Amino acid sequence: MSQFRPEVYKTDGGFSIFGLPILVLALGAAGVGLGWLASFISQWFYLILLFPAGIGVGLILVGVLVGRMTKMRSTGIALLLGLGSSCVAMTSMHYFDYLRFLHERQGVMELAGDLNILLKKAQKKEKEKEKDAVAAEAAAALQTMTADISFPAFLTEQAEEGVKITYKGRGGINLGYVGTWIYWGLELAGVSIMAALGLMACAMTPFCTACNDWKEDRELGTLRKKQGDVAELLTQGDLDQLKKHDPAPQGGDLLVTAAVCPRCKDQSTITVKLEEVTKNQKGEIEKKELVHLTYPGDSLAEFVSLFPRKTSDAGKLDVEALRKATNG
Repeated sequence: MSQFRPEVYKTDGGFSIFGLPILVLALGAAGVGLGWLASFISQWFYLILLFPAGIGVGLILVGVLVGRMTKMRSTGIALLLGLGSSCVAMTSMHYFDYLRFLHERQGVMELAGDLNILLKKAQKKEKEKEKDAVAAEAAAALQTMTADISFPAFLTEQAEEGVKITYKGRGGINLGYVGTWIYWGLELAGVSIMAALGLMACAMTPFCTACNDWKEDRELGTLRKKQGDVAELLTQGDLDQLKKHDPAPQGGDLLVTAAVCPRCKDQSTITVKLEEVTKNQKGEIEKKELVHLTYPGDSLAEFVSLFPRKTSDAGKLDVEALRKATNG
């Protein structure tokens, strides 16, 4: 085998000038839609952890889908889009609450009849210095009801009422004014972190700039941890030494994956990832990335020959087919 000089994998940071506005609009629309949905459902119940998490997941799904379509590979732009769309979503949720409040207040005003007449009568009695407590109370209530309220003022009133956290419908605690603002800030931070990390992960997906297409992940095989650092061997490009770690189609505790351009194949660089595969207490498989490297395209054939031939499985590499592809 040959000695290669791999580099630590880095995304090229590119993006489409025409695709970026589409991605911005898609995430903005998703933020507004998710905010409306959360506001609508909150009329009956609001789950303090699941609702923000659901908004974050929704933004990630839209961002990944449209991001791949628009060829977004800039982690910096992905970060800004994640933060921006999260702000849009959470602000929209509160704003739709505000619109519903205005609508409900208008309904109350219509049911109350001609409030202006009642207000004038109450004010007239006050001018005449009639000590009518009921009239004074009615005047104050009507003034409050008919007064204009801005969106910031609405949020302030909501915070003064305080967010109440209950458990299984039993009692609960009121977070108070300051606690409510802190809680809203934590919600925004949680959604922002989720969306930003999800979009950045999508932007870091290996991409072939030669044919302007995403590379495809293919499992090459597995290795076993023995004496020597497999990650270091891959970093040094010494593929011949990997034979000492029992390369096989499966069964090892180290998984080797290659991202290959479906069009360029070995004519373009490949990205090789080494992951440690373990099982948790529940028997679920967990993967931990150890190293992620960019190799020259001519290393693909040698990576393939390192592992014995295996039949084609769903989502795995057909080695014989790849050999033929790299040879012609």
